[in-house]
Amino acid sequence: MIEKIVIAVLILALGGISFLTGLFVGIGGALDVADAEHQRENDLYCFECEIEIPVKEKDGRLYCTNCKLYH
Repeated sequence: MIEKIVIAVLILALGGISFLTGLFVGIGGALDVADAEHQRENDLYCFECEIEIPVKEKDGRLYCTNCKLYH
């Protein structure tokens, strides 16, 4: 009887550890995706310069920081 209780407790502990590990890995992955998406917002491909370059906003419009071309 005590052996079944010990086995059940071990199974529940391993299941809980697996769940928490998956939860934290999932949250970390979601944060990485959000950070990459934010980085993509600040970089835009400029067809004039033919490179991905950070952009700035002026009067609600984005422009290339290299050639000042509005996108």
